[in-house]
Amino acid sequence: MSEWICYVTSRFPWPPNSGAERRVFQQLLMLGDHYKVCLVTSSRSLEGVSDEFVEELRGIVDDLVVVPRSSRWVRRGAGLASGWPLQVARAYDGSLHQAIRQAERRHDAVCTLYSLVRTAPYMGGRRTAAVLDFCDALSFQFARRVEHARPGMRAVLRAEAHLLRQYERWCNRSADVTTITTRADADRVGGGATYVIPTTYEISDGVDGADPVEIIDGTVLVFTGDMSTQYSEEAAVWFAHQVLPTVLRQVPTARFFIVGRAPGPRIRQLSRDLDAVTVTGAVESVASYLRAASVAVVPLQFGTGIKNKMLEAFAEGVPVVATTLSDEGMGAASAGGVTLADDPAEFAHAVVRLVQNIEARSAQVAAATAFARERYGRALVTSQLVASVEGARRRAARTQRR
Repeated sequence: MSEWICYVTSRFPWPPNSGAERRVFQQLLMLGDHYKVCLVTSSRSLEGVSDEFVEELRGIVDDLVVVPRSSRWVRRGAGLASGWPLQVARAYDGSLHQAIRQAERRHDAVCTLYSLVRTAPYMGGRRTAAVLDFCDALSFQFARRVEHARPGMRAVLRAEAHLLRQYERWCNRSADVTTITTRADADRVGGGATYVIPTTYEISDGVDGADPVEIIDGTVLVFTGDMSTQYSEEAAVWFAHQVLPTVLRQVPTARFFIVGRAPGPRIRQLSRDLDAVTVTGAVESVASYLRAASVAVVPLQFGTGIKNKMLEAFAEGVPVVATTLSDEGMGAASAGGVTLADDPAEFAHAVVRLVQNIEARSAQVAAATAFARERYGRALVTSQLVASVEGARRRAARTQRR
């Protein structure tokens, strides 16, 4: 019989429409091929999630533990008194901490995987091996946000970045093994027992039921992601104002679709100011919009980690134009899988070229497909993830013998 592991997340991973949710979902599937998996999460992560989705996830994991969250004042008091970074302190819940220990004992778990640094406090009092998935270098992400922030927020972001750097060092000391998406981010957080494990994306065969959305009279350009984040917002605004007007002069039928949850006022205003812009908000299937697109754009101005927006486009066979930063840590451009441009005029030229040149579009898609299969195929990433769990178990065993 398979051994049990526990998986702790602050994000309910179904439906897996955002990058973080997709990473959790894929890891649950991969771990389930080798272990029995108990998913432990807070009821807070289920806000807005339908009962149908909860039941679907119950069919994927072997045990699902949803912990009613403590009162807001109890949670905030415990977290803020700790001196942790705000990103960590505001998410902490003592009831969830207790439930994790109970789940470990009930299943005699051999390892617990903690998803993102905000779950790291729950490693306290553990008796099992621990894997902490950073996903990316959050401290570096906050440091990069400083230059794009309002003057009044810059000092706050610098202070949070400093606290996060210290906290990431503590995480490296406390976990048996840490995992992260790219080597560049691994170097930023430091630590000697770090496994570089990307998010896996399987190349679509187009038969999963996600039909392309019907766009009337338009050449679709699409930008996907969680639009509540500052880096997605800045990217969407930059493309709409700096790049799209040039594209429209050469491709008058172009339509820019901003696809993703929780767009803020600046993004929503784009669709009111510009006829060629459509803001969808949350959608049932991002793949449906990608399959209707001629080009996917990833115009990020800052951010860290693997850009899932690019991998989603690769998976659906859509050519990508991106900024150099968007390819950081991936290297898809070196394989011919993405066109890079940082200047607005050059970015627009690259988009127009792919829209108008079928051969260029096909060649880039073929290169991206080969790149994604080699670097992000499920079999490879599964072996890396299992290796991290077994590495944590070996290290925990050595520590106990001392």
